[in-house]
Amino acid sequence: MVEFATRGVCAAHTIEEAQRIFWGALPQPALARESLALADALGRVLAQDQRAEDDVPSFRRSTMDGFAVPAGAGQRLRVAGEIRMGHPAPVPIAAGECFAIPTGGMLPAGADAVVPIEHVRRDGNFIEIARPAGPGENVVDPGEDVRAGEVVVPAGQRLRPPDLAALASVGIARVPVFARPRVAILSTGDELVPLGATPAPGQVRESNAVGLAACVARDGGSPAPGGIVPDDADSVRHRLRSALAEGDLLLVSGGSSVGERDFVPTTLAAMGKPGMLVHGVALKPGKPTGLFVLDGKVAVALPGHPVSALVVYDVFVRPALLRLGGDAAWQMPRGCAEAALSEAVAAPRDRDFYCRVRLEGGRAIPLAAGSSLLSSLVHGTGLLRVPQGTRHNMGDRVQVELIA
Repeated sequence: MVEFATRGVCAAHTIEEAQRIFWGALPQPALARESLALADALGRVLAQDQRAEDDVPSFRRSTMDGFAVPAGAGQRLRVAGEIRMGHPAPVPIAAGECFAIPTGGMLPAGADAVVPIEHVRRDGNFIEIARPAGPGENVVDPGEDVRAGEVVVPAGQRLRPPDLAALASVGIARVPVFARPRVAILSTGDELVPLGATPAPGQVRESNAVGLAACVARDGGSPAPGGIVPDDADSVRHRLRSALAEGDLLLVSGGSSVGERDFVPTTLAAMGKPGMLVHGVALKPGKPTGLFVLDGKVAVALPGHPVSALVVYDVFVRPALLRLGGDAAWQMPRGCAEAALSEAVAAPRDRDFYCRVRLEGGRAIPLAAGSSLLSSLVHGTGLLRVPQGTRHNMGDRVQVELIA
């Protein structure tokens, strides 16, 4: 169900309701692709399944330093030679014989097990085995890691170091990846001055664009900060329309509530269909949040208080950006840690409370609750969600969502 608003904040949706409405209306991403060398592909989203052309490993390998033997061989064997790394055995193994072999070495024909060096006693050219090895013991068979034709890394995976190593192991040197979604970022407010300027009385330095751009870059987007927009209806309309045309996603901080000079929600709602999906979320901090889909473009009106903007980004924007970037794991939650609460924390009757906490010595220590106090995120380790109208008591074991 899609819900609309004209003027004024709707009766606040629960977080889950707002997420369902917003994410359900997100347009199907149609992203361009580019080809990158593996060295440049870390953190990018793979655009096509990558398959192995050959088995990995392509030969039977030892996982231990020791002696290659036929399984069930006698306790006393003659050492016929030593296998060198990167070379096959000079001859097949004969009855009553073994070959010394390093970790990763290629087993000779006729051998199907490796006896670790610590399980033998060597006497010149002979060994005595204290603990025999069974078939396949201490051996990796051909194709045991990856079989020819198998998907090594699937499309939609955000490439991590082990993914790149796996691709290199099957000889893939370049990969197709999705282009980064372009995210336009605007900040509204007559009280804002740009970084580098000295605020006059009643003014503050603009910080939201810096924080949001960093979030976007961290999550695989290409941030495009567009500066400060004054609280003027014509300026807001012009700048929003221009920014919306330039990006796949538009983030606007400030002017998202229902005051006389909060022009952002109604202006965005008139810029495309289906328009405003949600205006008002039962979330502290972040109630005056607006979520929009506008003729295939996505826009989010974030509160102007810095903590509110960053919390709303994590709850709503981050998953949407990951999806627009083709990330198959876009709805996966962040990592959590369990800790004992150092003092009681309560949520308002009408909103879930995202409490900033610091994890220390197995305890979760609540920090300042003000939505303009960035220090609570700087010194915080994570966010504790307290459902509306409930309370966590001192000593309760709680799950803390870790801040990236």
